[in-house]
Amino acid sequence: MLALAPHDKAGAHYKLASALHQLNRIEEARREVLYALEIAPRFRPALSLLVEISQ
Repeated sequence: MLALAPHDKAGAHYKLASALHQLNRIEEARREVLYALEIAPRFRPALSLLVEISQ
């Protein structure tokens, strides 16, 4: 997905993080959600996912 150079890069990182989290690949999910937050620091879904991953 990211290789296609999407217009919404934060959203793409968030979606990948969400999928990785569902697969229980926590460290990879954390990395992707942090990438999303670097791009869009106030992206609420990414912030919520980071909290969920951190618990």
